[in-house]
Parts: sequence; C-alpha cells; structure tokens
Amino acid sequence: MLFVMVSQNFNNAVPGTLAIPDNASKELLAKLQLDAINKYSKELAAQADLCHKQGRILRYWATADDPKVWDALKALGVDLVNVDDLEGYR
Repeated sequence: MLFVMVSQNFNNAVPGTLAIPDNASKELLAKLQLDAINKYSKELAAQADLCHKQGRILRYWATADDPKVWDALKALGVDLVNVDDLEGYR
C-alpha cells in the first residue's frame, strides 16, 4: 500500500514514500503516516502549493482512518483524502 502518490509519475512522490504492509494494524498505520507527515511536512506543503499553482487538486488515498492523519493532511493543503470511515471524516 502506498501512502503518497501525486500522479502516475512516481518521480513526483515525496522522498521516502512509505510502503506499509496490508496487514498493519490501524494504530500502526496511523502512527507511521503521522510520523511521515511530520517528517516531510515542508515537502508535502510544497507539493500542495505546486498543484494549486498549476490549477490541480491534490488527492491522497490509502490513509489511516484517523482524524489526526486527516487533519494533518488538510492543514498542509491536501484537497481530497480518501477514507473508509465517511461518518468519522465528517
């Protein structure tokens, strides 16, 4: 499972793109993603800024169903976050 993908061109992905096993617990997934978001916050914000300057939106998927992850991504300028927990996201 991939954490970050900007487009079909993986050269645009943040350095250190995170591969997480499918059998990882929800808690582990959230912790690893939050760690990566914090570590690469400047790069992630720059991605969002570049996308917006180009008139594009930034969509992340395979994110943990955790409000802390969603809030962190939104704060950095991510426009769309795929979630399984729709009620929790609202």
